[in-house]
Order: sequence, then C-alpha cells, then structure tokens
Amino acid sequence: MQIFKKKGLRSNHKDFEDSIQILCASSVEKMDFIVTRNTKDFKGSQIPAFNPDEIIS
Repeated sequence: MQIFKKKGLRSNHKDFEDSIQILCASSVEKMDFIVTRNTKDFKGSQIPAFNPDEIIS
C-alpha cells in the first residue's frame, strides 16, 4: 500500500483518494473500468470510469 501512496502523491490527478483508486484498479488484472458517481475526477485515467446508470443500461 505504501507504493500506492507515493505514486498517488506524484500523480497528475487533483484528488488523492481518486488517484489511489485509479492506481489500485490499474494493478488488478482484467479490470475493465471503474464505477463512480464522480466521473469528472477520473478524466485522464488509464482505466475508463462510468457512472452506475451507464453500467446498468
């Protein structure tokens, strides 16, 4: 977890917690996307982010 903290602090994402989520998701094999209500904070993420309504439909 310490490596994610360091990388999260150095990332270009404005929100530290979002950067940790992106880093953790990118380390999981076959992770296709992130589901969040706050997709605007995940712009530029290497893993696409969708809101729950997009996933359900």
